[in-house]
Amino acid sequence: MVMMLRWINEYCTSKDDLRKYVLFVDDDYYIDLNSLLTYINKIDNNSNMTINERRTFITGYVYQSSRPRRFLNDRWYISINDYPYDHYPPYVTAGCFLMTISNARLFYIASKYTKLFRFDDIYMGLLAYSMSIKLIPNNDLFSSYHSSIILFNNQTGFFSKFKRFFTNNINLNSTNKPICIHGYRGEELIQIWNNIYQTNLTLSLSN
Repeated sequence: MVMMLRWINEYCTSKDDLRKYVLFVDDDYYIDLNSLLTYINKIDNNSNMTINERRTFITGYVYQSSRPRRFLNDRWYISINDYPYDHYPPYVTAGCFLMTISNARLFYIASKYTKLFRFDDIYMGLLAYSMSIKLIPNNDLFSSYHSSIILFNNQTGFFSKFKRFFTNNINLNSTNKPICIHGYRGEELIQIWNNIYQTNLTLSLSN
């Protein structure tokens, strides 16, 4: 995670870092680019956001009041010596989250003064906590589960379903149009994008 922040700091330069974004995403996530761009457009056009809110913008699937696992055989085990507290600070799941380039720079600077932690998503939460940066929960848009609304094994009604999926207006409080969905294998992602391509091709030919 720190190396990604460093890479952004060194190579992602922009005159307006407050309105330029980076999306961190693992390779087993499906990303709906239409939903992502629509959400970013809403953020950019939100006149109520302050400069500081844009500078420290970070959003994703936020875990609140998560507790350290103390069982030795647990995959997420952490010792009391490594983390002596009862709760972790709020953190976004590292699989998929969005932040401004400006904020990525702040996180990279903070990482120089914060001891590394075993789990990268919790480490990001620790960095945010150290800077008093508020994480913006968007658990509906940044889903952490595999969903059947993207991948249709049954092709019956396929085109009508996809046309509805990609043309509906996005409700930021709805799970109907998530930005990212976790849990897809490589071949499933290839199938999804092939289906999307065929759907878009069919829709363009029918118009």
